[in-house]
Amino acid sequence: MISITFLTPESVPPPLALTMPGISITLFSITLPAFIFGLLIASLYGAAFHLGRGGGLGRFFLYLVLSWIGFWAGHFLAERLGWTFGSVGPLNIGLATIFSFLFLFIGYWLSKVEVQKK
Repeated sequence: MISITFLTPESVPPPLALTMPGISITLFSITLPAFIFGLLIASLYGAAFHLGRGGGLGRFFLYLVLSWIGFWAGHFLAERLGWTFGSVGPLNIGLATIFSFLFLFIGYWLSKVEVQKK
């Protein structure tokens, strides 16, 4: 059974857990306000990267998605490893920021590959 439940900040959020007979894997726990704040921060990173690198609307959406993926990958990795570098409330913004920009630079670099036609 997979369940995602967002609770008020006063309550302890339950983790997202994958359970099968004899196996239980906890992935993450986060409140709705923290999720929205993280999404806003990651969106600002993607928009700032687009402002610096330029490009059309397609690039803008590419940078937003890359920033979101990198941000949440960094946050969940820090949570999984128990790191608290740059934590703001329940968010691990330090490692999330590093991963967000890492994903943005790798995505930018990969998007610059040009296929030569013969």
